[in-house]
Amino acid sequence: MSNETISGGKKLLYSPKRQLELDIAKGLAVLCMIAVHVQSNLSKTEIIYSGFGGIIEFLGTLPAAPVFMFLLGTGAVYSRNNNLTKNIERGVKILILGYILNILRTIIIFLPLIVSGEWKNQIDNIIPSLITVDILQFAGLAIIFIGFIKKLELSIPKIIALAVAISSINYIMISFQTKSYFLGAITGVLWGSSEWSSFPFITWIFYPLIGYCFGIVLKNAISKEDFYKKSLLYSVIILVSLIVVSIYFKIDSGLLTETSYAHHTLFNNFLYTSFVVAWISCLYYISKISPLYLNNMLARWSKNVNSIYIIHWILISILIAVVGLNKLGFFVAMMAVTIICIASDMIAQNYKKMNLAIRKQ
Repeated sequence: MSNETISGGKKLLYSPKRQLELDIAKGLAVLCMIAVHVQSNLSKTEIIYSGFGGIIEFLGTLPAAPVFMFLLGTGAVYSRNNNLTKNIERGVKILILGYILNILRTIIIFLPLIVSGEWKNQIDNIIPSLITVDILQFAGLAIIFIGFIKKLELSIPKIIALAVAISSINYIMISFQTKSYFLGAITGVLWGSSEWSSFPFITWIFYPLIGYCFGIVLKNAISKEDFYKKSLLYSVIILVSLIVVSIYFKIDSGLLTETSYAHHTLFNNFLYTSFVVAWISCLYYISKISPLYLNNMLARWSKNVNSIYIIHWILISILIAVVGLNKLGFFVAMMAVTIICIASDMIAQNYKKMNLAIRKQ
């Protein structure tokens, strides 16, 4: 059943149901994520630095992680779970799951060296692999933080001010770097204190907070059509303006290196967010003409995103252990992307069915 009805010639939005364009955005983010992870870990260097590789790298940035985090905030608006304790429990579980995944990836990737006893020669790679701050660690903290925001019932202006204030701290903290594994494992969760801190809190919390505000406005919109017309118009104007400013003043876009992307600043927060809003607005219109089977597949990926994320990393880790880092040619790498997408989807679906069956017993 559609979540829209016709009134006065306009489509009216009713809030309790999932929004297809948001699911499609998250589903496409899953595809972009898998593609860029396969490329960076399995594709040959010459492919990574080719024109096609550049496209994959871009798709693995703005349409991926910022979209995930933005929609984490938006999804909190539509969630019926307003219990702070449950949000804290869920956040802690995902945070811990992030470090469990680190351990699994490390064991799988370095298994041949562990078996041969040569793992000691790779200790400088093994330790960062174990303590890296990845998207699950950040997502766990973000869920807890958004839980407090919901509990406090802060207004949109206050939430935006809070997002700007936290991200502004990054200009100060980014200068405090460490080479200590132990210290980096702690501080890297909060800010980009080391190169193995991929999603530090004060850099990335901007997206869930603004996504939460976006969700509130969307949920209360009288006309979904009008809402997305305005969102698309304003976001494109802001996006183009910020691109011009960044070029004119030679401001780092955060897209040149993995570190600059992971540790980007407040200016880039606004730049990336304007892209995300424009992207989601475009997908609203695309969802009207895209095939039903494609919409259903992407929506399914959206619902199973946590499972798919873990599964796809395990599959990539197995391939690294078997064939090595950056050994695949173009066509084999594309086959790997396709197979990993299909396998992750199927395993995630079966895992979900198994969980439901266990709960019914």
